[in-house]
This record gives sequence, structure tokens and C-alpha cells, in this order.
Amino acid sequence: MITRPAAHQLFLANRVFSAEEALQMGLVDRVADSHDDELQRLASLDPRRVQFVKELALHSSTIGRTDLPLIARRLSAAMNLG
Repeated sequence: MITRPAAHQLFLANRVFSAEEALQMGLVDRVADSHDDELQRLASLDPRRVQFVKELALHSSTIGRTDLPLIARRLSAAMNLG
């Protein structure tokens, strides 16, 4: 969740943020040391888990917060992620 001041700066002030600023504001969850390091990290991810996260994100806006963990467990089981 982005804070109101961060949203204001992002959308209304049309300001460009550094990677460190974006990290501090919660706009990103990590900043890679290099482009190649991040590409290597992404390539190493389990494709089934990537698909799981994409499916969950796709439907998360229509799922209530109380139902989201249940849907995640069911989707995980259906994709044999344990």
C-alpha cells in the first residue's frame, strides 16, 4: 500500500524517483545490484510458482481479504505447490 504523500508525489507532482527512494516508499520490494543479477534471479524462479503468483494477483482485486488465504491455498494445491 502506498502512502498518500507518496501517491501525491508519484501522480500529481510527476516526479521521477531513484531506486532507493522507490524502495523507501514501498513502490518496489527490492533493488538489484545490477540488471544481470536481477535477470539471473528471475530466471531461477520456479515457473509454477511464478504462474501461481500471477493467477493470485489477477484475481486478488475481486477476492475479499478474508477469502484470499483460502483461495491461495486452493490454487497452491491445484498447482501441486504444496
